[in-house]
Amino acid sequence: MNSQEPMAISAVLLSWRRPTNIEPIVRTLRKHPLIKEVLVWNNNPEINLKGDGAIVINSSHNFFPFVRYCLVPLTKHPLIWFQDDDLLISPEQLDKIVSAYSTAPNRIYGCRGRNIVRGRYAPAIVYGECDIILGQSMLFHKKLFYEVAPEFNALAPNERGDDIAFSLLCQRKHFAVDVEPIVDLGEHDEHALWRQSGHFSMRQQIVDRLLSALQCPEPGGH
Repeated sequence: MNSQEPMAISAVLLSWRRPTNIEPIVRTLRKHPLIKEVLVWNNNPEINLKGDGAIVINSSHNFFPFVRYCLVPLTKHPLIWFQDDDLLISPEQLDKIVSAYSTAPNRIYGCRGRNIVRGRYAPAIVYGECDIILGQSMLFHKKLFYEVAPEFNALAPNERGDDIAFSLLCQRKHFAVDVEPIVDLGEHDEHALWRQSGHFSMRQQIVDRLLSALQCPEPGGH
């Protein structure tokens, strides 16, 4: 992961219950000069999604967030930007994340992070160095994912823990850049997974599985 290589970003978006959000998200991403392609995976088989300025894949099945990692090998560019369909992030905000990435490109960057505290998945959003970057926004070099892909495929399949698995398997601290306020396009709907019963307990199960597999009590012990 050479920090001197030309930076070009492939954006990977997930769509499920918010199809009307995709067009403004794609339009906003396309304003950033480093975004060279946008791929959209539509997880909702009830909707045939179309999108100007993006490659859209309409799935006949909901594969949950895990599927975005399957698109990484199909992208053309070395940097990957994950974004959920409930966030609108401006080019200026993305600039701040890219600038942070350029200082140490061997980890994951994003807008919001979480920590593991005494083996427990802490619900508080954190900024700066952290154990986990929330999958709603992630910037990373695809080589970083390839390094952990075999273990990821074995440990991650779960609709609630792909971002936990990716973050912890890298066995290093990541970095959440404070670019608040972020426009939350899903603030007033019921579709966010975190609103559903049992969400945090399912996330804790993934943490337990990963810490056991890595044989360490805390990410900080890596």
